[in-house]
Amino acid sequence: MEFFDSHAHLDDEKFDEDRDQIIKKIQKSETTKVISAGYSIEGSKKAIKLSEKYEFIYSSIRNITKRHYTNRRQNVERHRKNKRNNKKIL
Repeated sequence: MEFFDSHAHLDDEKFDEDRDQIIKKIQKSETTKVISAGYSIEGSKKAIKLSEKYEFIYSSIRNITKRHYTNRRQNVERHRKNKRNNKKIL
C-alpha cells in the first residue's frame, strides 16, 4: 500500500535540527509523495527548495497577497512563471 501525505509543514522551523532525518524516515515508510505546504512567504521558499532536493516532495506555496507585496500583479506573474518552470510547485 502507498500513502500520499497531502499536507505537511516540513519547512517549519521546529524541524530545522532534524529535518533530513525525518525526511529519510518518510522515504523508508510507505509514503510515496508529500506536499510540503508553506504557510508563509519564507516557508514557501523553503518548501520549494525541499521539492527541488527530494524527488517525492512537492511544494504548495502560500497565496500571494497585497499585504506581503506592494506590486501584486508583478509578483503573481512571477509566481506563474516559476510554476511553469517547476512542475513540482502546486
